[in-house]
Amino acid sequence: MDTIQPTAAGRRGTDSGLPLVSIALSMFDSAHTIDAAIASLVAQTWPHWELLLCDDGSRDAGVARVQAWRDPRIRVFADGRRLGLPARLNQLIDQAGGHYVARMDADDIAYPERLELQVRLLEGQPGLDLVGAEMMVFEGDGEPVGVHRTRDTHEMICARPYAGFYLPHPT
Repeated sequence: MDTIQPTAAGRRGTDSGLPLVSIALSMFDSAHTIDAAIASLVAQTWPHWELLLCDDGSRDAGVARVQAWRDPRIRVFADGRRLGLPARLNQLIDQAGGHYVARMDADDIAYPERLELQVRLLEGQPGLDLVGAEMMVFEGDGEPVGVHRTRDTHEMICARPYAGFYLPHPT
């Protein structure tokens, strides 16, 4: 297991053999969901990613489950401390080797085309800073309960800042 140390990240991509997308995932007591989350990333149609996973002081076997994947694109960091999501995400961003940072949570599933569609959109429109999507919401043992809608344009997203940010974190 690694400890988190800051790195200098420059423009990287497929020509260099380095990842274009770094996926930041913090987990806490997520042994029951982490395999499905990782499986959805391994199945991505865009293969040029790295998964940076930080354990936030879990008491379960989640870290061992991640290590069992033995995929060189997956790095897990654990120091046994509970610091919370914002601190862990900042640590992961410091480690990101990709040009883009994507977010996932330990209980998220990404559609197979997620990264490819988002990279193509970002690469095709250099003025874009952020992309997101709607997401399907599940309960309990995976029963779908609905769709978390998002707003489509910059103007719609910024129209009511006091009402929250309408791009779901894991998209």
